[in-house]
Amino acid sequence: MGATAKREAKGKTVTSPSAIASISRFSETGLDFFLWWKSEMLRLMPAGLQKRTKTPHTAGRQVIVTKSGYSFDGDTIQPLSTLGETLLSLKPSGDSENGAVRLVLGETRYLERTISSRRLPLSTLKRAAELDILTETPFDLHDVNIMMTARPDQEATYSIVRRDIIEEIKTQLALGSTEVSGIYLGSEQIEVVSGLRPADFSDRPRRSIRTFFNYFLGFLVLLACLFFVYQINQKTAVAAQSLDLELSDANKHAHAARSKYDQYAKTIKQLQLLKTKQAETLEVVQAWEELSRILPDTAFLTDLVIKNDAMEITGFSETPAALIGSIEGSPLFQRAQFTSPVVKIPGFKGDHFLISFEREQG
Repeated sequence: MGATAKREAKGKTVTSPSAIASISRFSETGLDFFLWWKSEMLRLMPAGLQKRTKTPHTAGRQVIVTKSGYSFDGDTIQPLSTLGETLLSLKPSGDSENGAVRLVLGETRYLERTISSRRLPLSTLKRAAELDILTETPFDLHDVNIMMTARPDQEATYSIVRRDIIEEIKTQLALGSTEVSGIYLGSEQIEVVSGLRPADFSDRPRRSIRTFFNYFLGFLVLLACLFFVYQINQKTAVAAQSLDLELSDANKHAHAARSKYDQYAKTIKQLQLLKTKQAETLEVVQAWEELSRILPDTAFLTDLVIKNDAMEITGFSETPAALIGSIEGSPLFQRAQFTSPVVKIPGFKGDHFLISFEREQG
């Protein structure tokens, strides 16, 4: 059987991932049209009215998060770990209207990247941003949040912020029992319209059905407008579909290239390990050959230990003291000395010795 949008499981309706993806795609498409319609309406307005309309809304208190910490409305910078306690202290005084604040991320808290000199629909820009992060940055998609803003005349630009930064802000807002009314970027306070929402900072259960119903009603209202602009948007839809296919192919090639690179790196690591072991083996052979050459026939070795540049030999010899001079005279060894006293062991010819020395540097 094929995948269905919903299935019954123990008396509960469960939404499948395919249905969630369809709803998300539908929401992004509606947002694309709304932003296009808004930009067209702004272009038709007089210049003075456009300036007032584009001015950021600054009602209510705002929390500005920077690399050094946070501040209220640009006041003294404080550690981010104290934000929750500060918000709680503001509750009784009523400084936080309706328990909500405006969240502003400073320039040091996010990274802005440009994909194209032309604008792209948000749904297409999001896929292009994921591919850009995968191929052009050292970040992992699971470690960052992708954010899109609503600049009417901007290039195809997106911003990324580390997920651990967002999680820390969420924790402090939860400690302060504070909601977020809007999310803005930089000193210009450009509003984030996709990728990160105020609801993401709330512990309240999301009313997904009600939200979807509101979107559906809005879509019915906008459907009449879509009829008049269908011919204009037809070419844009075809171009977007072609771009989606190219991005899909590029995504496959990027994953294949990353897989080959990982396999290559693994092979190089194995070769380096093999070379290291081969070098260690060669050092042992050279040391053994040199000892066989410089030690007299009356010396009998029972053990050879090598630890980095330090060596230690154990054995029996009729003249153990003469072995120190033989080892010191070798161009490969230095600093020879007895590690323990020379002793006589019954049943063995010669005295038992334990000598340590080092490999000659150079």
